[in-house]
Amino acid sequence: MGVLYEIVSTPFAYAERPCLSGDEMFAGAPKRIVFGPGRLQHCVIWEPAEAVHEETVFWFHGGAFLVGTPESMIDAARVWCHEGYRFVSVGFRLVPHDRFPAQADDAYRGVLATQAWLRDRSLPWSRIIVGGSSAGGQLAFLLGYSDKLAKRYGFDRSSVAAVVSCAAIVDADDLELQPIHPLSLWKSFVDLPCRDTKDRAAIHETLLPYSPIALVEGEDGIALPPFFAIQGSSDTLNPYVHQKAFVEALKKQGTEAVLETIDDPRWQHMIGTVTLHRKDPDTFVPLKRLFSWLSDIEAEGRGARQ
Repeated sequence: MGVLYEIVSTPFAYAERPCLSGDEMFAGAPKRIVFGPGRLQHCVIWEPAEAVHEETVFWFHGGAFLVGTPESMIDAARVWCHEGYRFVSVGFRLVPHDRFPAQADDAYRGVLATQAWLRDRSLPWSRIIVGGSSAGGQLAFLLGYSDKLAKRYGFDRSSVAAVVSCAAIVDADDLELQPIHPLSLWKSFVDLPCRDTKDRAAIHETLLPYSPIALVEGEDGIALPPFFAIQGSSDTLNPYVHQKAFVEALKKQGTEAVLETIDDPRWQHMIGTVTLHRKDPDTFVPLKRLFSWLSDIEAEGRGARQ
């Protein structure tokens, strides 16, 4: 069905009514943690009414780095807090006003600022789950799998207990936006030195440090956090085959990686990224499997530290 289906299905995705509503799963009003002067340079944290898990979840919204706010993740906050997790939606600047990799810079700064905020209040901060939808998922992957960026920002990558993907970008090729002339793309969206902005091969090479699958393939021998992905097999906007290749790359490194595949042809990119957290976490099988898997990861981590 492809691009036409994505366009037609988008308003229906946003019209779907969330299974969870209200605020009974929250301990109180959300709090805002500012880490920069920009309008979107802040995180929003929701505390669960009953904290069950020691990990804090950091989530990065989708929107192709063009649209979105941290406040937009209220549906996800309800689902994760319902499961007993502390949930943080990380804001980041958007293109074209702030070109990539400003978004990656904000991802690290936002997580570090929130970890400091939690630590100052004697709340659990040292073990986190990072996840995201579509382009936001790419930012989560950088936190989980880029040793170079972790060292640049002073981020402890070993604090990442797990990485979660909802149709996230895993390959630099998915950033190239083939219909757009490469020079126009580069000037409008990317702020990185490139040897030839008219050459897609050069663009690809320049983006490799921000390409999750390239990071994983290049981290031989370095411990990588376990991974869980939920994606439709019919997703062509952010190709399912790339998510599958990413899972296989992690497995080759000896890392636990799960791809929860939704074979419904209607479950393409926008349906998946918009409606995942509008499903009932008690009955929707992919979410049930995700939370069961995370509980096992938490138990294994606790046992290893004892």
